[in-house]
Amino acid sequence: MTKTKYLLYAFKCKENQKYSYWYETDKKYFKQKKPPVTILKRNQNELSSVNDEDIILNPWNEWDSNNIQKIIADNGVCINYLKSTNNDFIQKQEDLKLLELLIGLKLKKEDNYIQRVHDGYECDYEPMKELLKMKILEEIKSE
Repeated sequence: MTKTKYLLYAFKCKENQKYSYWYETDKKYFKQKKPPVTILKRNQNELSSVNDEDIILNPWNEWDSNNIQKIIADNGVCINYLKSTNNDFIQKQEDLKLLELLIGLKLKKEDNYIQRVHDGYECDYEPMKELLKMKILEEIKSE
């Protein structure tokens, strides 16, 4: 099983005849130690350079730890497969997955499910009605 921190591995970059290894968080990149060979085989992306504006310092504390639970950002967010330190973003993505499992809909970000639920709280049921019709039609077409 891939340790979570290696899911952040993005690419390698050749600098002065040596490779540097880059990881992604919040659509920015930071340089870190070489990942295991299995990760390098799975992700063979290579760039010739990295834009300065895309480079950050490693935001993850305890990066060298083998205990994934110790690898956290300064704001307390644990390292995660979403490659983000933004707690609100992470929570929203996890909520969408839960909703998809609890009600069986194959939700997409653009479905705006949570907003449609809030519209229902205001007695505006049309947005949810439209979504359910659309999902039923998608399911029928896929069969």
